[in-house]
Amino acid sequence: MEKTDKADLFQVLEEDNYFGAETFDFHGKLVSRDLLDSIIELNFLAAYVPLFSESRFINVLDIGAGYGRLAHRMTAACPNVGKYFCTDAVPESTFLSQYYLAFRNVLDRCAVVPLDKVTELRSIPIELAINVHSFTECRGRVVAWWLEELSAIKIPWLFIETDFGLTSRDGYGVRNDFREKIEESGYRLIVQQPKFAQSQILRDHGLYPSEFYLFRRT
Repeated sequence: MEKTDKADLFQVLEEDNYFGAETFDFHGKLVSRDLLDSIIELNFLAAYVPLFSESRFINVLDIGAGYGRLAHRMTAACPNVGKYFCTDAVPESTFLSQYYLAFRNVLDRCAVVPLDKVTELRSIPIELAINVHSFTECRGRVVAWWLEELSAIKIPWLFIETDFGLTSRDGYGVRNDFREKIEESGYRLIVQQPKFAQSQILRDHGLYPSEFYLFRRT
């Protein structure tokens, strides 16, 4: 973690054992997978996107935000994140995200956007779109629709985290590559690296390995 956590987020972010998160004690600090994954993701993004810049605010769109854990962590760690928009195609996730972020008292900087209201974001400057493990759960046509929206909003950065490569789920046992669709939408790959980039042992044997892809709109 010391090699990965250049932003020193392990000292900034806290775990409180709420909502059934599985936790363990690490040298007197309570940690969870939620916390550690967030620290790794934020450090990766901060190397390319100005998450900690003091010169300007940035807005973020989280596609498939789930219950809002990364929204909570990013707004806690990055004071220059102006507005973090959470959206999800699953109504239950939309409800849970609204409840969770209200509980965390971050709705002044986070907004939960129902799927049928996403097009209203086209008038808002958004610098970063995030997709963590949800494009790989979608049909290819759904991914294509989202890429059209990102182009319409003109979002410069696109971060995708996946454990199935850049593939959509188009039937039982059927996966199709959507990287070409990303490039057709005006994005080019800037960097690709494993989540556990600093440790070969974790890449080989660690729990929940995944791959990070960061694209820039040309």
